[in-house]
Amino acid sequence: MATRFLLDDAFVPPAPGGVDPLVSFTTLRAHDPALVDPSVPDWYTYLRAAEDGFDALVVRDWHQVEQAEELWCLSRSPLSIVTWRHATDDPLQSWDRLVAHLPEVMAILAGSGPSVIVLPSSPRGRAQPSRATDLLGQLARDLGRMGQEVRGMARRTVTTELAALGERGRFAPYLG
Repeated sequence: MATRFLLDDAFVPPAPGGVDPLVSFTTLRAHDPALVDPSVPDWYTYLRAAEDGFDALVVRDWHQVEQAEELWCLSRSPLSIVTWRHATDDPLQSWDRLVAHLPEVMAILAGSGPSVIVLPSSPRGRAQPSRATDLLGQLARDLGRMGQEVRGMARRTVTTELAALGERGRFAPYLG
């Protein structure tokens, strides 16, 4: 079965036929144009990607993985995030960088399970995988708070917003 990647809207869609028969790429806009709306929280996109069976979401905005709600949702789902600490503004260069590191990303996904994978700026560097739970703990320490407090606040924010949308039951498997 192919590993399914969802690409954020900052990518040029890959050519038909793909890069590898064991990998499929779908752009966010092609999958669900409503998810491209700037008012849609990143954590909601994560839940939808997990619900829709994607293995990883590739994003150019690494700041997403510094937010408590996003990290909490990632820690609760089978989804991985692939990003760069120093993304380029050129969508073709981003695509090239992703393809250059694809074997390494695939090995991380196969060996480590759901991860936050930060790709290096150069093709020679190594990807840095982390677990969302570890990053959430680091965020709590950076904020000078207890991990349980930060997780609880993130959970309340996500579940409250989903309840307002009438979608809390839809994502119950990820909410615990």
